[in-house]
Amino acid sequence: MRAGWSFSTPGRFVHLWAALFTLTFAANLAVYWLRPPPRPGENVNIALALQRGEGFSNPFSTGPSGPTAHSAPLYPLLLGAVYSIFGTGTAARLAVLALTTLVWALHCALLQLFGSLHGAARAARIAAFGLAIAPFHGNLLKGGEAFTAATIAGSACLFSIILARRGGTPSFFLLGGLMAVGTLFNVATVMIWAAWGCLLVWRIGARSFVKVLLPAAVAFLIPVGVWTARNYIFFRHLILVRDNMGLELAASYNDCALTVMSPRSHPPCYTPFHPNDDPQAARALIASGEYEFYAMCEREAKAWIRAHPLRSAAITAGHILYFWFPVERAGGEALIDGIGMSVLTLLSLLGISWRRTDGFKIAVSAAASFSLVYSFFRAVPRFRYPVIWITVLLVIIGIEAWIARRRRVADGLP
Repeated sequence: MRAGWSFSTPGRFVHLWAALFTLTFAANLAVYWLRPPPRPGENVNIALALQRGEGFSNPFSTGPSGPTAHSAPLYPLLLGAVYSIFGTGTAARLAVLALTTLVWALHCALLQLFGSLHGAARAARIAAFGLAIAPFHGNLLKGGEAFTAATIAGSACLFSIILARRGGTPSFFLLGGLMAVGTLFNVATVMIWAAWGCLLVWRIGARSFVKVLLPAAVAFLIPVGVWTARNYIFFRHLILVRDNMGLELAASYNDCALTVMSPRSHPPCYTPFHPNDDPQAARALIASGEYEFYAMCEREAKAWIRAHPLRSAAITAGHILYFWFPVERAGGEALIDGIGMSVLTLLSLLGISWRRTDGFKIAVSAAASFSLVYSFFRAVPRFRYPVIWITVLLVIIGIEAWIARRRRVADGLP
């Protein structure tokens, strides 16, 4: 780890954050108001229920379904607070846009900090400003991916300091707290924390790892445990943060599920399984209860997978391919997004030139482990946004290394 930006220079960091926010907000304001409002998703529906005083419940547009563990809690709770303060009209839309762009700019600033900690300050600066000025996916405003991205980027900075043996007990507690926040925004981040735990053991040894683990585990388990206890009170089952995997499995593994990427916005057999789209599925969920309905979906999906192993493998391969190359003919924005992400994925392979650094190991392990959850159901392109900063950073680092090699060759140097 080389000298660079640090948490001891907060003024400089805040100035960068403010500049990035100005660019991000300006880039997205006009584009956002030209778009029609996105269709409310589960997070928005829960937030509206919170605003109406109905508690954390009713995630589906088909009607009331009672208390839910369908979504991770932090983003719906945050949206619910915004709706309670600003209502649900134009002021609320503007508040959500401002808050999302503020957090997106924070994640860009943290990207700059991460690159500086690993000797890639210039590449990280280019990546940060590039992400700041690129209008993001319209549905990003209802999914909370910007908040997950900021949490992952912040955790990566703190983990870098700990991996370099420059952090003490307070940083261990802070890392655990950030990991908890990330999990409560998106439970798929648990895969990142596990991957980083393995990297930490490998680098500093089991004894030193325990010194980090104990305070981090305390800071992590308290908030996550509180929400898990809430789920147990309502459902009488142990649910870690959220419980919708059974539904997603059933919608992804069935007789007409696609083995390759979909040319439409949803696979053809997704709707009949999903209570947000099909009133019959919503009635079945209400009749059996959310936990039992999802458990039934999971049993059906696993039975289908066992009966169709080769086709299931092909479907899984399609999910993996789609996460990294999400090209589909589902409208202009989706097509442009998909082509852009696919090109970035290919160019990020140039980042292998950075492989000898801790930054490469931290970043690649995060992106690869985060993608594992999406191997089991078809992700939409915005699900990639929490780790798109890693892809962009690898692209810029790889291009810089390629240019440097070309210059050495032109100058006759080895």
